[in-house]
Amino acid sequence: MANGLFRGLLAGALVGATAALLLAPNKGNVTRRIVREKGNGYVGALREKIRRDPGSGTSSGNSG
Repeated sequence: MANGLFRGLLAGALVGATAALLLAPNKGNVTRRIVREKGNGYVGALREKIRRDPGSGTSSGNSG
């Protein structure tokens, strides 16, 4: 049963990736630039949040 699920997920991922490549509105270099800029924005925002309140992050340990 897990084997069939894995095959279905893999097939869906391949179909989705193919559709995304075929239907992309921009060229690859433009898309990569957009993704890079958005990623840098998210990282910058996260760094700023951590800088402002370093105690608000989550820890890996359980307190209970």
